[in-house]
Amino acid sequence: MLSPEQKRQALAHRAAGWTLSSIAEKVGASVSSLKRLFDEHSVKRGGITDEMIAAAKNELVMIGDLRQEIASMVRDDLSLVRKARTAISLVLDQIINDDTTPAVVKARSLAGLCTAMNLNQAAYRRALQVSKHEASVDKDQIEALPIHFMSQGEQDAVASLVNSDSFGLAEIGDMDSDIVEEGS
Repeated sequence: MLSPEQKRQALAHRAAGWTLSSIAEKVGASVSSLKRLFDEHSVKRGGITDEMIAAAKNELVMIGDLRQEIASMVRDDLSLVRKARTAISLVLDQIINDDTTPAVVKARSLAGLCTAMNLNQAAYRRALQVSKHEASVDKDQIEALPIHFMSQGEQDAVASLVNSDSFGLAEIGDMDSDIVEEGS
């Protein structure tokens, strides 16, 4: 039994003028199976015509148009994903800063936003074919990002630099009130 790909190749080779034995060798099929296939489709050796070539070219043009349409759809999807991410961010800020909303409602809202974000990321990954690119990255060659916790002395030094307006940042305000202790 010939696979669809074997049939396609055999029909194309026969129409292009190949012999039965060379086609049988190329596609891995018996000569008798190929004879039945060619009789079924009325394909003669070297039977390719200008009309067939024109039809194949038209099909390729359609494939090119289809690729452009798919690319356009991917761009549209990415644009919608960006808009959704922005909306999710705004809603998240509102939920967090709203003291009148009960905790249960906030929790359900956050769960819904997390689900939406997960779907959003999945759409991005599919559209950009991220998994193909991730497979080609050697994770051992990625540099580690060290995190250094500042000591109290380092925090005081940064606060005094900012408060002395060495950087022209007086409008930001007093740094001492913005320093968050580890674990708080």
